[in-house]
Amino acid sequence: EVWIYEDRVYPYIGLNAVAGKKPEEYGAEPTRYEDMIAGCFDPKARVLDMDIDGVQAGLSFPSFPRFAGTVFLEGKDRELALLSVKAWNDYHIDEWCASAPDRLIPLVILPLWSVEECVKEVYRTAAKGAKAISFPENPVPLGLPSFHTDHWDPLFSACEDVDIPLTVHFGTSGKAPITAPEAPMAVMTALFGCNSMYATADLLFSPVFHRHPTLKFLLSE
Repeated sequence: EVWIYEDRVYPYIGLNAVAGKKPEEYGAEPTRYEDMIAGCFDPKARVLDMDIDGVQAGLSFPSFPRFAGTVFLEGKDRELALLSVKAWNDYHIDEWCASAPDRLIPLVILPLWSVEECVKEVYRTAAKGAKAISFPENPVPLGLPSFHTDHWDPLFSACEDVDIPLTVHFGTSGKAPITAPEAPMAVMTALFGCNSMYATADLLFSPVFHRHPTLKFLLSE
């Protein structure tokens, strides 16, 4: 069970669905839906699991498109990529979060290759009830302009206008904090929080908050 997008294959990584499993069963190998508990893919079952864990509300990031939708950024067909971004956002708002609107927080992704389309999607999804936007912790490794340019200003202004925060989940830059090719995955896992430290310093020393004083960023995970 894999996703095929254009000419690329994306397996569902088992490490993204370890709820209910023993630590020794964790791994990055592909997994099947039948090997997961229902709360990993059924929003109603997820709310029941949240009750057990004492969690009032949860915000779910995309899996196959990656946490900030960068799979679609890699797409050759920009029209298909834009439709894919919109389809994920519509599903997340209209189906996933609508099943428990007081418990599941609507998060959307953006067509990062076009600031103009990003702005349009901010206004479109905010009108539908989006409460947060997933954005790369550092755009540069993805081949996009940095926070130190004025490239993203129209997007940041739109976010201020509708009062919606940008949330930067660690790893969304596509640059993992691994120390050596031979290092075990535990090293990378333990160091991922450092990516959030890099993002914080990068943003604080950039002109972003001087130009957009009411803009909000969230550090996720």
